[in-house]
Amino acid sequence: MDAYATWCGPCRTMSPVFEKLSEIKTKAHFVKVDVDKVPDVAEEFGIRAMPTFMIFYKGEKKDQITGASPVALENAITSAMELSES
Repeated sequence: MDAYATWCGPCRTMSPVFEKLSEIKTKAHFVKVDVDKVPDVAEEFGIRAMPTFMIFYKGEKKDQITGASPVALENAITSAMELSES
C-alpha cells in the first residue's frame, strides 16, 4: 500500500517507482491511498509521514517503509513475495 498525498514532493517522486514495481511484481496487489481523501486510513495505521509504504501478507502488516527509497521498497516487496512462495 502506498499512502501518499498529492502535495507531497517525495510521493510524486516515488509514484512512477511504485507503478513500475506493480507491473513487474504481478503476483502482488498494489494499492494507492490518498491520505487527504481517506484520512481514516492514515489514522488507523498511524501514518505520520509520507510517502509511507506498507507490505501486507495474508492481511497482516509485515513491513513498512517511510520516505522515498526505491531500493528499500523493492527489497521489502521482494521479501514479502518470497514469503508467499514458501
